[in-house]
Amino acid sequence: MTVTKQLTTLYWGLASDTKPTGVTPGTVYRETDTHAIWITYDGDNWIIADKRVIVSSRDKVKHHYITGEAAISDTLTLTVPIRLLSLSLHAAAALAGTNLTLTIDRLEGAAYDSVDYSYDIATAAVISFLKTWTEKLCYEAGDKLIVAQSNTGSRLIGIDLCYEEL
Repeated sequence: MTVTKQLTTLYWGLASDTKPTGVTPGTVYRETDTHAIWITYDGDNWIIADKRVIVSSRDKVKHHYITGEAAISDTLTLTVPIRLLSLSLHAAAALAGTNLTLTIDRLEGAAYDSVDYSYDIATAAVISFLKTWTEKLCYEAGDKLIVAQSNTGSRLIGIDLCYEEL
């Protein structure tokens, strides 16, 4: 089988909401109150995709929201150690030819800075995007997380950086 890139749709709602049916297989549903992530394999039936978020203490799960209609560069300066859970993006219209990056400016100095995630939206017309981490990306108090999105089409964009305080 040849691997093909698929456009995935992202829905957000509460755990008590009815998940949509008749959607594209591979669609993702994120519960905003429990932070559970679900995926549909056939467009109608949903299975839990990310159990590790559910077991997190809900009062320690935080969100850093970023909204803009031009190029975005936003810095979150950490006051406590964290573990990164997810990065999601939703645009009012399809994005193409733009980049989404997560750069870490470490308290220890430039020698320790890194681009920890980069997504090139070069060929696909992406409206919604969700990245979750299975590995533990942990950062210390004093580190700075920099989220950047080039947004060359000046579309309205919402970005959610979800993390757990340690």
